Amino acid sequence: MRRSDNKSLLTVGYVEQVDLPEWRVYALTAKLDTGALSSALHVENISCWEDGWITFDVPLASGTRSHVEARLVRRGQVRSTNGKVEWRNFVSTRLCLGPIERDIEIGLVDRSSMNYRMLLGRAALAGGCTVDPARSFLL
Repeated sequence: MRRSDNKSLLTVGYVEQVDLPEWRVYALTAKLDTGALSSALHVENISCWEDGWITFDVPLASGTRSHVEARLVRRGQVRSTNGKVEWRNFVSTRLCLGPIERDIEIGLVDRSSMNYRMLLGRAALAGGCTVDPARSFLL
């Protein structure tokens, strides 16, 4: 990419609020991590069904939960923050990051010990924005 191409890209901070409208999840604080390839979301009560569907709960800031039913897109290996390789279930949904809307894959994981319940990786961010690591909540 040439330097002049950056003018057309949206600049976002390393932490932003995102929406996952198909799952009724709004204003979720997410860390934008260009060092990670895939995205991850903290979920609870995961159940995999033989017909290729998966159900899970997304805890919301209000203390409630959004119960989600989604088609399992794939199972893949991911190197977690502690350096260990683990298997994760991946699903797809619509992401809204300010004016950017796109379908992304999300790995379902326990992020209860992390500061941010969602991590957006390079695959979700590519081509739509540049991340300013010194700033947050620009949208």
